[in-house]
Amino acid sequence: MEKNNLAKVAIGIKKVYDKIITMTPGELITWTELEELCGKPCSNGGKGYDMVYSARRRAEKAGIFFSSVRGEGIQRLSNIDASRSIGEKGIATITARASLDKKRLKYIDYESLSKQDKKEWNTNLMTLSAVMLISTPGIINQVEIKVKNSLNLFEVQNTVDQLERASDRKRAIAGG
Repeated sequence: MEKNNLAKVAIGIKKVYDKIITMTPGELITWTELEELCGKPCSNGGKGYDMVYSARRRAEKAGIFFSSVRGEGIQRLSNIDASRSIGEKGIATITARASLDKKRLKYIDYESLSKQDKKEWNTNLMTLSAVMLISTPGIINQVEIKVKNSLNLFEVQNTVDQLERASDRKRAIAGG
């Protein structure tokens, strides 16, 4: 029975994928149409939603992006819309998560921690604070201006590479 279920899920994902990759930017497919493809409810956390999610992730690997339209379905994004949406949502998610986790850290009974755990707690708090600081609109605006003023893509990519190398070095030093 389980194999049969997995096969049905795989078929549902393939049907959704085959349909959504043919969509043009701006085109919308409704939840009702997606439910017909999946054979399961897709909206409001229905069992078919996971199939739609898997098909969307697969399409992303092919460079095709979508956005959920509340109460309607999913809409294919143009490359321009996708690049803006992904960046903005990513920054908003990181900022919100850092803020939440910083608040949660403060609920921990600091005094009950060992000396080593206190160091780790302090490191985590400072890291989350730094993430929040660099993801504020003012700092992001400064980054945006610097990138826009530098039309040299190589220069921008070189800066990103330097930041990644610095991050890798720090992880290696920390043993992570």
